[in-house]
Amino acid sequence: AGALAHHFNTLMTIVAGNLELAHENTAPGSETDQLLTHALSGCKRAADLGHTLLLYTGQFAEALASLDLSAFCHQQLDSIKPAIRQILTVDLAEPGPKILADPNHLARVLASLLTNAMETIDKEPGQSTLRVRYLDPESLSSAHIFPTGWNPAAGRYGCLEVIDNGAGIDEAQMINIFDPFYSEKFLGRGLGLPLALGIVKKLHGAITVVSQVHQGTTFRVLLPEQADTA
Repeated sequence: AGALAHHFNTLMTIVAGNLELAHENTAPGSETDQLLTHALSGCKRAADLGHTLLLYTGQFAEALASLDLSAFCHQQLDSIKPAIRQILTVDLAEPGPKILADPNHLARVLASLLTNAMETIDKEPGQSTLRVRYLDPESLSSAHIFPTGWNPAAGRYGCLEVIDNGAGIDEAQMINIFDPFYSEKFLGRGLGLPLALGIVKKLHGAITVVSQVHQGTTFRVLLPEQADTA
């Protein structure tokens, strides 16, 4: 999948480059100009899809930084909240766990989980909770843990938790929720959770899922707490 995504992106770069050259030599506002604009828009969406698949497979470069997980989530909420339709409760530990992550990639994880929560809620009022806390490996329950076979190696983890009161996930669906293109939602969705898992896996973390049908779902992202170097 990673190799195919890489070659796909290379080909889309060639297509987009030639479309841009053609676009520059086309009369603005003409029918051809409009067609090329639509084609370039499609190329961008296709390139984004290829990039998402690379994130899922772990084939990407990172710009790691030391982050306070609570402070990071607080900063991100300003840009994410306008797109959230449900009631959102925020509970962020102060100070938050210190983790090592790429801020741009971690932002995609947070956005994917909150978007997934929004899309699974079909009741009014929809409610979600965003929580950040510390978690010891000993306190992990027998919840579904992804990737399969993951074993905690750190002494303590930062836990980013998103809880919703949506439709829930039954056992038959659970095994597929992190597979690319699988979705119980409307056509075209389904890459958010696989993308989140690909990013978290590369950070040596995991995602746990607890769910009850018609009651809601809790996703917990576990990221190793950064060792204190002081």
